[in-house]
Amino acid sequence: MGCGKSSVATALGAKMGRTVLDTDQLIVARGDRSIPEIFAAEGEVFFRRLETELLTDLQSVDASIIATGGGIVQNQENWPLLRQLGRLYFLDAPWSELKKKIAMGKDRPLAGDGVNWQPVRTLWERRLPLYRQADVTITTAGMTIDAVVEKIFRDKE
Repeated sequence: MGCGKSSVATALGAKMGRTVLDTDQLIVARGDRSIPEIFAAEGEVFFRRLETELLTDLQSVDASIIATGGGIVQNQENWPLLRQLGRLYFLDAPWSELKKKIAMGKDRPLAGDGVNWQPVRTLWERRLPLYRQADVTITTAGMTIDAVVEKIFRDKE
């Protein structure tokens, strides 16, 4: 949720010469509708089911960098699928940085109108223990995308 997953994945993929797959982008491409359109028409439960189906389909993919949507961790069924895909990184950014990035973004159906931040912060706080189940946590406060990429690159060696 606004921590830079897609940007870091893109830069890391370029550095490592690997394909980058973004689960949100793949779901949009499969359904030919935006995430807010999917949420509006079918609801969050349906969207979360699409995420699980996609993770299952990605099990045959090798040597790729996969960026996931922030809510993919909510379904415990996804954790074994995620772990089978490789090493899991949690990019841990402070709320103050996340709030700025979320405010600049779009296509975030659970972020609301950007005026009432309490529900968004509550969602983030609820997901934190789930994110912390990742194999590696990288505290990104004040770090550039390149610095985060370098830290992940060094970790994988």
